[in-house]
Amino acid sequence: MKNDITYGNVDISNELLNESPKIRTTIFLDIELKRLLKSEASKKGIKYQQLVRDILNKHFSKNDDLEDRIKVLENLVLKKA
Repeated sequence: MKNDITYGNVDISNELLNESPKIRTTIFLDIELKRLLKSEASKKGIKYQQLVRDILNKHFSKNDDLEDRIKVLENLVLKKA
């Protein structure tokens, strides 16, 4: 069965951007990864799509990357030594 997919652009108003709108998207996951996500989501009482959003939001909301965090910790440890 062939699926016809139409791609395009959607203009989003500034008001909607402030409301953190959601858009439908499609990704391909390994079967085992999807099983793990569903299992973890079930433990938390949420759907696995919400878990994926939560994971992605948490990842991208970090202000400091790992290297910066390590430098800060090294400075703190070395000052005490």
